[in-house]
Amino acid sequence: MPGLSFYVHIPYCIKRCGYCDFNTYTPNELQDGATLEIVSNDYIDAVLKELESAPFYQQLI
Repeated sequence: MPGLSFYVHIPYCIKRCGYCDFNTYTPNELQDGATLEIVSNDYIDAVLKELESAPFYQQLI
């Protein structure tokens, strides 16, 4: 699959920009005790796991 690419949105930002239309969460909107680092790392791990389970994954590496 030459030319295949992905955009993966990481929905956690330090602050929300006024022009942003993406689904994002700021530190004030996270549950107590959650940090941007924890939730974004967990999210990235889940996205990578999902990609690795896709049937086309072996063709990409």
